[in-house]
This record gives sequence, C-alpha cells and structure tokens, in this order.
Amino acid sequence: MTTILGGVTLDHDLIWTDRHLYPDLIAQTYTAIDGSEIVFERQRGPHFPITLEATDETGWLRGITIDAIREFSGKKGTVYELSMGGRSYVVRFRNEVENGAIQMRYRVVTTTPDDDTWYVGKINLMCVG
Repeated sequence: MTTILGGVTLDHDLIWTDRHLYPDLIAQTYTAIDGSEIVFERQRGPHFPITLEATDETGWLRGITIDAIREFSGKKGTVYELSMGGRSYVVRFRNEVENGAIQMRYRVVTTTPDDDTWYVGKINLMCVG
C-alpha cells in the first residue's frame, strides 16, 4: 500500500503505532448517593493522534521526503490529507509534542547527508476530521 501525506508519497509505509490505543467508546462512571452506578458514554470524536513510525527494519524515509513534509509542518494552522491503508484522514502536525512533529535520525550515520540519505523516526499527527 502507498502512504501519501499532503500530496507527498512516502518512500515506504510507516507503522501507525498508536492506531488501537484509543477507544471508540469513552465511558465514565460515578457512584450515586444510594450506591448505584451512573455511566456516561460517548463515541470518540474525529480527533485522535496518528503517530507514524519508521524503524531500523521498515518505513525508511529519504532526506528529500523529510524536507518536503517538514515544510508542511512549519505552516501554522494548516491541515493535510493523509491517505494510507485505503482510508483518508484530515490531519494537522502535532508541533506541541516534545521535540516537535517530525523526529528523525539517520538510519546509518553519515557525515555527508544528501537527498537520498535514509532516516528513521516519527511523524506526529492529529486527525481533525
């Protein structure tokens, strides 16, 4: 499958590491004065994190690809389409997380990185609709 973020096709498909970490139904319980249980439930809204990860084993990204998506992440108040696994999401970059929305390191350390140097790391997104 192909992963496309804001019109940029990623070199490899990254792992969506937090895909199943958030429930579809959110519930809170309270105990009433008489001891009975009160349950409030609601469906999860359209807002949830999407963390894409490239590891040493899979999902590597080239420097030129990272440069293209870093340009997106630096634009205040913008949203992008993420297409992956046959589904599409409207996302924003999560620049509020520690170390920013895009956290990449060399897959193999080099003193002369170029557009074709491979990187691994994380892209932190938030689904907004």
